[in-house]
Amino acid sequence: MTASGVLTAMLIGSPTGVLAGGLLADAVPRHGLIATTGFTIAAVLLLLVALTPMPTLLLFVVFAAAGFTLGAALPSRDMVIRSATPLGASGQVFGLVSSGLAFARHADPGCRG
Repeated sequence: MTASGVLTAMLIGSPTGVLAGGLLADAVPRHGLIATTGFTIAAVLLLLVALTPMPTLLLFVVFAAAGFTLGAALPSRDMVIRSATPLGASGQVFGLVSSGLAFARHADPGCRG
């Protein structure tokens, strides 16, 4: 019950963060910094969950916050990818970033990622 609840909190936090991150990405030109900060905060929060025993209510809050920061980083990450994409290749690049990279990692037995 607790596991599905904290996962739900994270899944609710994520699209909420995407909405806020879209506004932030529109207002602030330093997309790389925003994306890096969001991913770093989420990593620290989830590392905190792994290393620290905490009450159930705090787990909900931490997972919701991690989902929010991950979601808030996504629009800026997309803007970074868009700025590095050659003209006319955005569909291929976003396809690779969203799904192909994970497939390539599993298809290459020598890859350690």
